[in-house]
Amino acid sequence: MDDDHSQHSTIAKMLSFQQLPVGWHYGEGRPCVVVALLQALYLHRYAQILGLTETDAFPGIDGALLLTVYDGDDTLAFQCELDGSISYVLERNDLEVAETEDLTMAQARTILYAHVMQKSCPGSY
Repeated sequence: MDDDHSQHSTIAKMLSFQQLPVGWHYGEGRPCVVVALLQALYLHRYAQILGLTETDAFPGIDGALLLTVYDGDDTLAFQCELDGSISYVLERNDLEVAETEDLTMAQARTILYAHVMQKSCPGSY
């Protein structure tokens, strides 16, 4: 799958989460709330700007949205919560190596930026 198609697929997928019916997950679940969707779309765009183009998204049962960004052996997962906060998990080779909760958008952006800088200049970050 080419990067452009992958990016549009992730965006379309995130937008579709607002159309999920109540009870979509075995009788539980609600559509994605607007604040979580906007946070995820913004982070997705920032990841694209930084050159991180392999992404995916998953709905949360409570209306949250999980955006995943793939970079080689690293998976950066950003859970966009109903209250506008963001939780972050970094997995490297399928092992969790970092986790932070209650991030602001600025802090989540800094994590993405630092990740790209550390990958491109390993000794300097």
